[in-house]
Amino acid sequence: MVERYGRQVEFDQDYYRERYADVGGTGASPFGHFLLFGNAEGRYPNAIEEIRSLVDEDYYLEINPDVADDGQDPVEHYWTRGAFEKRNPNPYFDTAYYLKSNESIISSGMNPLLHYAMWGMSAGLNPSPWFDEAYYRAENGDVVSGHPIALWHFLKLGAAEHRSPLRQFNSEYY
Repeated sequence: MVERYGRQVEFDQDYYRERYADVGGTGASPFGHFLLFGNAEGRYPNAIEEIRSLVDEDYYLEINPDVADDGQDPVEHYWTRGAFEKRNPNPYFDTAYYLKSNESIISSGMNPLLHYAMWGMSAGLNPSPWFDEAYYRAENGDVVSGHPIALWHFLKLGAAEHRSPLRQFNSEYY
């Protein structure tokens, strides 16, 4: 267990080793690396914490009133069921679109949002027709360099700063 933002969370060595390949060359154990460097660098201790950073909880509960009515945690719901029911974790990740564009994910049983965060974005896959990963990185290189997931930057900061999620959309007009 590690503390993250005032909560106790599980540390998953297999996830950390796979997610952060650069740790293998440091000589440190994944857990040791996380304690010494990873947490301060904004690295995630497990997959669900990475998912948590990309789920807009208010949005998810608003578009999924059944989850809200049942008092379920929106992140846990998306992680365990929502993704496989093709529900969307935020306005810019379209689960059905992403799965249709990458059908092998369905047979793998992997959460599509985690797939995007770990491999899809670096492979140039877009999370929806409303967000262009390559465009956002090219236009906002000054800010996305601090976080490996451009979609994370857009959700947490970029939209409020009126940064455009794709070439065909100028957010300054909205």
